[in-house]
Amino acid sequence: PCGWPQIAAFLESADSFGIYRGFGQSHARLLVAYETDITRLENQIHELDVADEKSEEGVRRLISSCHPEGFDTTRRDLLAQLEQKLLSYGTLLLQHRQIKTLPRTPEQDHKNVFRWIWSEKPVEEGEYDWIYPVEDFVSLVPPPRKPRNHFEAFVRAHVDTRPLSWLKKFLQPTNHSKRSNASVHFFATGRINILARLIVVLFAVSVLFIPVILFLLTPMSRGWMSCVVLVFVFIFSAMISLLTDARMSDIFIGTATYCAVIVMFLGNLQGPSS
Repeated sequence: PCGWPQIAAFLESADSFGIYRGFGQSHARLLVAYETDITRLENQIHELDVADEKSEEGVRRLISSCHPEGFDTTRRDLLAQLEQKLLSYGTLLLQHRQIKTLPRTPEQDHKNVFRWIWSEKPVEEGEYDWIYPVEDFVSLVPPPRKPRNHFEAFVRAHVDTRPLSWLKKFLQPTNHSKRSNASVHFFATGRINILARLIVVLFAVSVLFIPVILFLLTPMSRGWMSCVVLVFVFIFSAMISLLTDARMSDIFIGTATYCAVIVMFLGNLQGPSS
């Protein structure tokens, strides 16, 4: 069915589509309102306690929990209101904390859902305004063990905007029964990860073999060889630091290993001629 059932079915059709508003600002506003009410009740109870210390009947109310008929029930009424406010405040606070622990929705996942709602418009205008605040969305899918690398994010961002027919067929699962809408395309996460790894291998091999090919095919002086090594070492280090989630120690070890490989090749290249 069209309308809200269609939206619900779309959001449950893939894990990356399962994004929902956290309503963080609204939670914070209600929590602040509860804090104000609770503080006001606490002050009223404290003022009542101070006032009761000045009379014999009031002292009896302070030292005994039994209130005979005819006693002033103002304190009991305030405590009852305080209990209700605290219960509501605690429930909302724990709920807000639980929502904030959910993973933030990746920008590409939100963009995919937004594009579908904007193009299909399954409900009336104004009914889908909840989709606009990008920063307020959370994903119900558990966070992956490792964050998405930049190559995988690149594939996810461009696979549907600039698709090649053979590439799209490769990335789509073979046995998928949810393709009831031609405007919705589903892609296998495992195949996207494989393609991202292939791109990583391509970059790594290119950075390693381009200077080797330059040294073999182009006559260079020692000074130019040093400049080429310096440039490609910098490119290699920049790729590790910007395109991966490597730590500083990993960047240092990787750069040192790359330098060792290039130096060993140069030593073998200069050995016969010398």
